Amino acid sequence: MDLATLDTEQRANAGVEVQLKHPTTGAPLEMWITLYGMDSQAYEDKQLEMQRRRLELMSRGSGGDPDPARRVAQEKIEMLVAFTKDWRGIERDGQTLAYSQQAATALYSKRGLRWIGEQIDTAVHDRALFLPGGAND
Repeated sequence: MDLATLDTEQRANAGVEVQLKHPTTGAPLEMWITLYGMDSQAYEDKQLEMQRRRLELMSRGSGGDPDPARRVAQEKIEMLVAFTKDWRGIERDGQTLAYSQQAATALYSKRGLRWIGEQIDTAVHDRALFLPGGAND
């Protein structure tokens, strides 16, 4: 077997479009988010950035992070934004929501829409979506 057929890096770097599903019924929605995979450079860069930040906080001692639980929650949103390349079909209050990192941060921060982040996180870590010869090749 040729390992090239199992190498997810190229598609992870290019991004794969994932269709969102209704949070309770699982029915496909007319909303798509293009995501980088966990084997992408974007994923690795964000992980390293966060590790550096944590090490810096640790080196400051106990006074370095006044609210570690809130920091972890904010890091989760940062990761979701870093995985997001683009989107389409996303509307809010009847208006099309153009993709930007700021818009993604606001969307993923909304408590009532956390199901979107959950779906994104699952997709980013599903290597099968990023195998060569997949739907977006």
